[in-house]
Amino acid sequence: VSQRDATEKLAHQVAAQIAAADRRVEEASGDPHEEEKDEAHKSSKGH
Repeated sequence: VSQRDATEKLAHQVAAQIAAADRRVEEASGDPHEEEKDEAHKSSKGH
């Protein structure tokens, strides 16, 4: 069980890092669809 907990924790950390990286890229490029992508991130977090 502890192995599974560690795996889930790692997965959450990786997902957070990817989301943060996406946000930085969007800010740097000035993507006009930034809000739409942010909504997609929020809905995918529910999984």
